[in-house]
Parts: sequence; C-alpha cells; structure tokens
Amino acid sequence: MENRKPGRGGLREFLRFAQVTCLAMAVEMLSFLLLKRGLLLMRGSMQAGELPSTLAFLASSVVANALSFILNRKKTFHSRNSLRYAVPVYVGYSALMIALQTVAGPLLESALFDPLGKGAAVTAKALMMGMSLCISYPVNKYIIMRPDAGKKRTA
Repeated sequence: MENRKPGRGGLREFLRFAQVTCLAMAVEMLSFLLLKRGLLLMRGSMQAGELPSTLAFLASSVVANALSFILNRKKTFHSRNSLRYAVPVYVGYSALMIALQTVAGPLLESALFDPLGKGAAVTAKALMMGMSLCISYPVNKYIIMRPDAGKKRTA
C-alpha cells in the first residue's frame, strides 16, 4: 500500500480550513469586543461610535489574519511555496479584505443599530467574517498557498 502525504483538496482539507477559520473567528470576535469596549471606556462613553468600531474592526482583523495564515499554511494546505511569494500576496489580500471590513463593517453596524441596538456590532462583525470566509478559501487554496510549481512532492 502506498504511503501518501495529505493531499490538496477534498472534504478533509475544507474541514481543516473551517476549523482554523472558526478558531480565527473566535479570536477575532473576542478581540473585537474587548477592543471596542476598551476604546469606548477610554472615550468615557458607552454609545456607539464610528471611531471605536473602526479601530476595533481593524485591529481584530489583523490579529485573526495573522493567526489564520500561520495555521492554514502549515496545517490545512501543507504549503511549501516560497514565503517570499506567499507573505506579500497574503498581506495584500488581507489588506484588501481588512479595508473592506473596516469601511463596510461600521456602516453596516450603523444601518443595523435601529433594529438590533447593541447587537448591531456583533451582527455586523459576523456578517463581515462570513463574507470573508466565502472569499478566502478559494483565494488561499488556488493563489496564496498553492504548491510551488518548481517542487514536486515525493511519497
């Protein structure tokens, strides 16, 4: 029987990606809530504000993306491609997604504040993370963490 290394693709790979994503989402949500609360307390107000939300969205996204890159590169995709390629592409992609979440998140939170009240921030953050998940799996798999074409895997 052939001794195979974990392959790329399939349900197992997606489940590993989902596990890493869930961990990163938990870290992101926790850091978002802690940062937002801390920033609001520093301002001396517990009312919704765009600056605390923007800063909390930005910082929590950076933390979660760093964690996700490290774990997905090693545990999910078993990527061996050059870090000189993967890191700048991942940083660029992450910067684009973080900018999108940082701009759209607080706007979505403001739009949801009347119907949801204090739940608007968590709902907006969850919606932004869900959107990111739908885009991130194919981008990570096929662009960022693809196997290096110059190196062949051996059994």
